[in-house]
Amino acid sequence: MSQSPVTVRAVVSDADLKTLIAFPWALYADDPLWVPPLVSQRRFAFDRERNPIFDYVDADYFIAWRGDRPVGTVAAAINHRHNDFHNERIGFFGHFDVYDDPEAADALLNTAIDWVRARGMAAIRGPLSLTVNDDSAGCLIEGFDTPRMLLMGHNPPYYARLIEAAGFAKEMDLLAWRGDARVIASSDGFNRMRRIAEKQAQRRNITIRRGDVRRMEEEIRLLQQVYQESWADNWGYVPPTEREIDHLVKDLKQFYDDRLGFFAEKDGETVGFILLLPNLNQVLWRAYPRPGVPEPVTLLKALWHWKVRPKIDAVRVLLLGVRAAYRGQGVDALLMSHAFDAVVSAGYRWGEASWILENNDAMNSILDVLGFEVYKRYRVYQRPV
Repeated sequence: MSQSPVTVRAVVSDADLKTLIAFPWALYADDPLWVPPLVSQRRFAFDRERNPIFDYVDADYFIAWRGDRPVGTVAAAINHRHNDFHNERIGFFGHFDVYDDPEAADALLNTAIDWVRARGMAAIRGPLSLTVNDDSAGCLIEGFDTPRMLLMGHNPPYYARLIEAAGFAKEMDLLAWRGDARVIASSDGFNRMRRIAEKQAQRRNITIRRGDVRRMEEEIRLLQQVYQESWADNWGYVPPTEREIDHLVKDLKQFYDDRLGFFAEKDGETVGFILLLPNLNQVLWRAYPRPGVPEPVTLLKALWHWKVRPKIDAVRVLLLGVRAAYRGQGVDALLMSHAFDAVVSAGYRWGEASWILENNDAMNSILDVLGFEVYKRYRVYQRPV
């Protein structure tokens, strides 16, 4: 590492932004488990006009330099919807990527701390990609031996050391559970749970239906209504805006597998849902998008590995929600049983349920009974400013 002093500069020009966008490809060049995003997705994340989170998030981006070499990046942000919803004065840091360079890491994190302090915040939390509704929540602290799942994060093991050295302490752990689909679907625990859930559903006149891709926007609106009620008391939850939902509809239309979404209904009212997504990271890892390569070329490679010679054998249980009045009645278990029957019949081999708050005892207990195992753990840190 160069002995030039570390300087941290804000991203103010198009050239700076290109450096910020491209930095992970240099950092993870020798990491065979890193799955690169599409370059267009990376650009979108920082686009203040197009990305709907900037309707309520104020943020600035920073790059650490040693001489003329970038050695790290960070974003500092205030999420006004979060602070209003939770009655907090919290700032956030995210898009934190850095070499194993304590001086650079400390300079980046202190820049973010100073930024949120200057705006009247009482504490700073992260790493989060500016909202908990976005991907890359938390710092990976366990499970470095497998690639990241769709919309989940990946980082080198030394990140936790660098963050803690800057005075941050644990705020919350987020768990990723992994399970073999066929083993789970044939297990005694799964079938016992299914029988109990089906009896409860029959007594209460609760039925399950598959999501209808032909009316995707309407289905997402139903999902959002249940999600907002069922997650309202969860740590970090912020209700998505209309623009965020519109963006979600657009994204899901591109890669949603309509065999993997289910709604629970009672007398025509939606009372719960589960949404699983194919692990497109298995495609992106092979297509390996990168700056300088035309994205249509990358997408053609991805299409080959997705549709022509399919490589996806995993799914992510992205969202599960049950209205408060119907909790403890087996609705979540019934949705899980239908989902994993569908996973097996669709030919997927395994699934990840993520992320699950470490204090979500009900969901963690269900996954444990089903035979899932925690195989990755992400930590969100916080420190007063």
